[in-house]
Parts: sequence; C-alpha cells; structure tokens
Amino acid sequence: MQRLADLVEANAQTLAEIETIDNGKAISGCLALDVGGSVDVLRYMAGFSTKIQGATRQLSVPGETFAMTIKEPVGVVAAVVPWNWPLNMAVWKLAAPLAAGCAVVLKPAQNTSLSMLYFAELCEQAGLPPGVLNVVTGSGSRIGSHLVAHAGIDKLSFTGSTEVGVEVGKLALEHMARVTLELGGKSPMVVFEDADIERVVQATQDSIFFNAGQVCSGGSRLYVQRSIYEQTLAAVAERAEAMKIGPGLDPECEMGPVISRAQQDNICQYIEIGQAEGAQLVCGGGRVEREGYFVQPTILACERNDLRVVQEEIFGPVLVVLPFDDEEEGLRLANDSIYGLGASVFTRDVSRALRCVR
Repeated sequence: MQRLADLVEANAQTLAEIETIDNGKAISGCLALDVGGSVDVLRYMAGFSTKIQGATRQLSVPGETFAMTIKEPVGVVAAVVPWNWPLNMAVWKLAAPLAAGCAVVLKPAQNTSLSMLYFAELCEQAGLPPGVLNVVTGSGSRIGSHLVAHAGIDKLSFTGSTEVGVEVGKLALEHMARVTLELGGKSPMVVFEDADIERVVQATQDSIFFNAGQVCSGGSRLYVQRSIYEQTLAAVAERAEAMKIGPGLDPECEMGPVISRAQQDNICQYIEIGQAEGAQLVCGGGRVEREGYFVQPTILACERNDLRVVQEEIFGPVLVVLPFDDEEEGLRLANDSIYGLGASVFTRDVSRALRCVR
C-alpha cells in the first residue's frame, strides 16, 4: 500500500487529467484533493495494518467465562462508487479493507471508470496480489444490482442517491451482508451577524460551487442573520458571477461542466421551479452558452423554507439563501430537512458555535 501511494503520487498529473476528462472537474482542485487526498488515505490506512489486533475481555456475566477478539478479515467487500468523486471515493472504500486483509470488488460509475482502470494498473505495479482488487465496469442497474445482491459479498459500501441506496440496503439485507450507505444531502450553512463575510464567501465557493455543486455534503442552503443578509447575499453573488467557467483542463478554470446532459437539464429545471415558486434569481440561472454541459453558478434568494429548491437535493451549482432573525429560528430552519449529512456555523462567538453544533 505504501508503494501504491508512491505510484499514485508519481502519476498524479496523469490521474488528474484522466479524472478531469472523464468527470469535467477543474484540474487544480482535482490534483490537490482527489489525487492528493487519495495518497494520504492510502498511507494512513497502510499504517493501520500493523495496529489491528485482538484482545481479551472481562465479562460481566457470572461464572468462569472468557472472551476474546481475534484479527480476522470480514471477507469480500463490494464497493460501489459514484461519478462525482471517482478515484478519491474508490480509494476511501478500498484502503481500509486492504489494510484489514479483505478482497475488494470495486464497481465504478458507468460514465467515470477510466481513473479506476488506470489505478488498477498501478496496483499491479505495486505488487498487490492478483484477485485482491477487482474492478468491474458496467451499468449500475445490471452489474451493480448483481454485485450488491450476491451471496458471496460479506460487506457492502455504497455511495449514491437516497432512492438507490434504499434499494441497495434491501438487497444487502437479503443475504445479511454488512452495509454502509452514504447518500444524499442538503447541508445548511448558518451565518450569524458577527461572522466574517469574506470567509462565508470563500466557503460557498469551496462548498456548493466546487465540482459544479456535485457534492453530496455541499453547503447548498445558506441561512444568514437578517442584519447582514443583504450584504452577505451581495458579496456571495459577486464572487459567483466572477468565477471562471471552462474546460476542466484549463489551469485557470474554477468550475467545469456537470457530468451529463441529463444532469444539466435536471439542474436547470430546478432553477425554473424555484423561480416559479417565488424564489428570486440573484445571479446565474441556466446554461452557459458554449459547447459542453455547463451550468452558471446560481443563487436563489428565498423567503420560505418549504420551497422544493430548499428541501430537495439539486446536485448542481445552485445556492439558496434565506434570512433568519435569531439563533432559535436559524437552527429551526437549518434542521427543517430530511437530510442530516453535514452542517456548518459561522460566528466569532465560540460558545454560540459549540451550542449550535450540538
């Protein structure tokens, strides 16, 4: 695994270019986070291979009883990877099982398989034994469904939409496989009146506009205390309008295209739905007039928390901004969601920050 990490680092530019061509994301962020983060995870988990051990336990039941745990791999791990973080998410899912001594069957998304196939070549060069890592490409409905329902799978890790995740969980349960599901999100960012607005502006760019908003934990709901609402809204919109949109291989690109025509259509439809429901279009609003599946960084100002664009995951570069009056209301609005993947609080008051985080 350490040799593999070295190989990934040595081939970082190639992996990043493959990922950018396949997915569309800006190569600068791809190099630092996708590839660089993968190297870090491989090295970190490699260290765990010498730290997994058994232990003896004193039991509370009466009598002469004895218990112990032993190091034993769980078995064959199936990892189903989404298209928004192909390489990085695959490494997240396979590094720990490899360190624990498991074999892995990895299923990349149908439209972003290239980096994982190149990575498999690096695994061979690193000396990973044949059959330990297996990459199977194909459609999710056919290959993915067969994989998660297979009785030979002992542990399943799936990242994707909530709707598909529910079905995956049911299939895994039928043969009692252990399962980890990481699904949708609509993460709130709560901004109090003492916050540093410039940090909020940067956070929105790093969150909802990173990878064209195709991030499950992206901060897609921005709640701002009313006394600084207009000022914050204007600053966030100014930065969004100034973003450089273009092909991901352009080193100056800040946001590339979304993954497909279908995704572009779905995002633009949500923008139209939001305006029809009463949201105010602050900036952006639709497709970029150029070849490719580009969507403008879009901000919608809303007064109601029950709008579809506030409640439903759009999975694109669309930020909804809503005002609140006091801490109680801000937390109530932020928690008014079926999702619970992530959240953030912006304030200089440490006591308030810790209180709100809880």
